[in-house]
Amino acid sequence: MPLTQPPPEIGYDEYVRVQMDRSLRMRGHDPRERCEYLIGVMSRFVAKEPPPRVLCVGCRNGYELDHFAAAGYPGAVGIDLHSADPRIRVMDMHEMRFEDGSFDVVYSCHSLEHAYDVRKAGGEIGRVLRPGGVAVVEVPIACERRKGDMWDLGDPETIAEVIGGRLEWSEVGMQLGANQRVARAVVRVGARIAGVGGGGSS
Repeated sequence: MPLTQPPPEIGYDEYVRVQMDRSLRMRGHDPRERCEYLIGVMSRFVAKEPPPRVLCVGCRNGYELDHFAAAGYPGAVGIDLHSADPRIRVMDMHEMRFEDGSFDVVYSCHSLEHAYDVRKAGGEIGRVLRPGGVAVVEVPIACERRKGDMWDLGDPETIAEVIGGRLEWSEVGMQLGANQRVARAVVRVGARIAGVGGGGSS
């Protein structure tokens, strides 16, 4: 469904402060269960050889990069508003300092909902993926929008729409280890197609 929500009601500087504070409060959190699950899903769509170029958006503390390495995807790069690990580059997801088509995979688990401008952030994800690359995304849905969680994307189709690609796989269910509904999606980018399709939601 189209994204019809109004934009956040705070200014950009306040947004950055809120997100930084939240990220620092959670810097010891290890999202192992949901990360390992999503990497398993990703492995159905991405070959290990040659090693794919992986970008992890909003990875905060390096745990997600560790899980990628343990699963056989070494060399993943992370971005966040601050860096707690040398593998994490300080960068805003709205304006990534990477060339077009730099990555085979962009992984975003519970970060896209924190975007100030979700269409701009989604467009950046699509831009830095090579043609045929995939975005692997999980976001909370049916949740209260507040200062930290700016957007409720609602369903996998909307995730694909904001990234600008084709929905290859989708799932709606409960967040692993938490009482929160989530939407999960694998979105393949390439030639821009009007509309999205595919994927069986559960």
